[in-house]
Amino acid sequence: MTTSALLDHLERTPPVLRAAALVEHIVARLCEALFIEEPGRVHARSRFAELGLDSKRALALKEDLEDELGCRLSTTLFFDYPTPERLAAHLVGTVLASEPQRDAADTSNPSPTSPTLDEPTTPEDFDARMRRTFDKYGL
Repeated sequence: MTTSALLDHLERTPPVLRAAALVEHIVARLCEALFIEEPGRVHARSRFAELGLDSKRALALKEDLEDELGCRLSTTLFFDYPTPERLAAHLVGTVLASEPQRDAADTSNPSPTSPTLDEPTTPEDFDARMRRTFDKYGL
C-alpha cells in the first residue's frame, strides 16, 4: 500500500477497529517478507523472532512501514513491540493519534511536528537505549 492508501484506510476505519486493521496489514507484510504462504499460520500474538524475522528483514519491514505511514520509526521497532498485536497498538496510539488532520498525500517534505517515534535525541540517549536493548536480549 502507498502512504496515502494505508493511512486513508486506517483513517476511514472506525477507531476501535484500527489496531485490528493494522494487525492484518502487518501480518500480510510479514508473510510476504518471510515467504509464508499461509497467513493463517501467523497470529496477532505470534512473536516476530519465533517466526524467523531477523534484523535485516526487520529493518526492511520498518522502512516499508515508514514509507506507508509517512513517519520515522525506531530501528528497534520489531524488537520493542515483538508481536503484530503490540506493534499495531503502538503505531495506532502514536502515529494515528499524533496527526489526525495530516495530508497523507504530502510525505515528501514532513512538517517539523511529524512524528519521530522512539528516536534518540542525543548520543547519550542512543547509548542508553542500546544498552537497555542489549541487556533485554542478553547480549
